Amino acid sequence: MKSDSAAETSTSAGLLSGPRMLAGSAARLRLGRGAAVIIMVAGLGTLPWLLSDKRPLSPREARSIAVAREMLASGNFVVPRLDGAPVTDQGPLSYWLIAGAMKAFGHESIWASRLPSGLAMIGTALVIAAMTARWQGSRFGLFTGLVQLTTGHAVLVGAAADGVALLTLIVAAAVAVFSLAQVDSPHGRRTARWVPCLFHVLVAVSFLDKLIAGPVLIMVACGGYFVVQRHWRDFKFLFHPLGQLLCGCLMLGWIVPLVMMDPPALDRFLPHHLFRSNATAVAPVDWRLGWLLSFPVLMLPWTPVMLWGVWQTFRTGVLTQPFWRMLGVWAVPGSWLLAAGWFRGEPLNTALLTPLSAFTVYGAWQLIRRRWVTYATGVPWRKYRNES
Repeated sequence: MKSDSAAETSTSAGLLSGPRMLAGSAARLRLGRGAAVIIMVAGLGTLPWLLSDKRPLSPREARSIAVAREMLASGNFVVPRLDGAPVTDQGPLSYWLIAGAMKAFGHESIWASRLPSGLAMIGTALVIAAMTARWQGSRFGLFTGLVQLTTGHAVLVGAAADGVALLTLIVAAAVAVFSLAQVDSPHGRRTARWVPCLFHVLVAVSFLDKLIAGPVLIMVACGGYFVVQRHWRDFKFLFHPLGQLLCGCLMLGWIVPLVMMDPPALDRFLPHHLFRSNATAVAPVDWRLGWLLSFPVLMLPWTPVMLWGVWQTFRTGVLTQPFWRMLGVWAVPGSWLLAAGWFRGEPLNTALLTPLSAFTVYGAWQLIRRRWVTYATGVPWRKYRNES
């Protein structure tokens, strides 16, 4: 029986070129244990402040905690309820995790209700670090994970007891698994059967967290990569039979009991997510601009470096490489949907900001290289580049 590494397909040597900050063979292009430990320690070090009981609860947090408490009090974990009324604007997964943390650490513990989001924030940093390390090296992955932990959007969602941080982690994990199978790398592509199955399981889990919003953001990113790369035949990955079966079973495992216990739930779900009225289907212009302006704000304090990194990937042609194209389509198409008014009222843009951490590291690397060349040679960077 062939191992996973033996099953990986070969790739061109050209993929080894690019802005890798760690030189070496393809075997070293993965996140090292030391780098993973540093990211986990940095993330865990921020948890006491993020989960502090001294910070007042936001309205969204208070609502999520109230639903979780009602689940624990009633013993009904199928139909989320708030003051006895069913809640159908999102799935039950985040309520389950909050209820489980509250059960383990105490019903009145606010920090326990925020713990799942804090751990999801750390998990997202590890996922994007491992993903970038596979293409750019362990050091690049380490810096990407640390940038992810310190961005404004990661701190905001990591400190909030709702399902946004969890969705950010699930979307990042799904895109990372998709990249293993479909994006050329120095390691090749993973062809193991578990890869598409795991991808579709993550799609189903995103549905349990934010209903249709999660699968839409994942499928738009992955389908967008196929379109940009013109890999039309590879669309079959998104319709893998066994993966589709697992995905459907997980979704129906909650939907069927929900409809049996609360028959009007499906009638409330469809208008909220699919058939909105014209008054809410299209957002006003200023609201659309708000979505676009929120991206640089949520990337603080790294916004200038991130913008420089995005520009440099365009200018140097790095964005034509498969990995960087995957990062681009992860963020752009979903942002268009949100700016057009889809899933209005949900703070889902944080799930699309994760790849910008890699662009931030690339921008910082370009700036440092320019400064170092000027310092070491005494020649301005522009003149040095033209001469070389």
